[in-house]
Amino acid sequence: MALERSWVLIVILTISVLGALGTGHTIFFKLSYLAGSILVLSFLWAWLNIHWVKVTRHVRTSHVQVGGFVEERLVLKNTGPLPKLWIELKDHATLPLHRSSRVISNLGGKRQRSWSVRTPCYRRGRFMLGPITLISSDPFGLFPLTKKLPKNFTFPVVVYPQAVDLPAFQPPVGEQIGGDALRRRTHYVTTNVSGIREYAFGDSFNRIHWPSTARTGRMM
Repeated sequence: MALERSWVLIVILTISVLGALGTGHTIFFKLSYLAGSILVLSFLWAWLNIHWVKVTRHVRTSHVQVGGFVEERLVLKNTGPLPKLWIELKDHATLPLHRSSRVISNLGGKRQRSWSVRTPCYRRGRFMLGPITLISSDPFGLFPLTKKLPKNFTFPVVVYPQAVDLPAFQPPVGEQIGGDALRRRTHYVTTNVSGIREYAFGDSFNRIHWPSTARTGRMM
């Protein structure tokens, strides 16, 4: 729609210039001056709207567990003296349920707007906040322009699985896996006895079972 309006104005400008050169009537000169001025000033206004702006992004944490929240604060400042009728900040974040995009209207010169976003995390994974695109136009809507902000406005967020406390979980102390007597040296000195085996090189001498050794005639 905006492109159609700009083309209509360009056609009017072309016809006015041709009419002024062909007929010499004053009305065609005035019309061509008016159409040309609107085109130039509208494009200049739209360009300044999209470039005279500063965006600041503060992400409080980049690591969170499922069930937690990702919090950030965004600030959009008009660095020029001219007011901005409207400017849209569009965030292409991949984090589910993250809604940080805003349309700011009537932003005066040298003024700023800020807002905070608090997003619940229900799915684990690695997500991105950003990139950010700015969209604005002139008062007549002839030249809608976009500007993609650099990569330093993009932040990674890692959502870990939720950690659950297990207060009643007590792992068995000193119990060998399998529950059978193994004919090899044990790496853990325990007080639990599941069986008696023959002495293996490297076993501690204080673990020797002397009654079984005397009965069998072998180191046990």
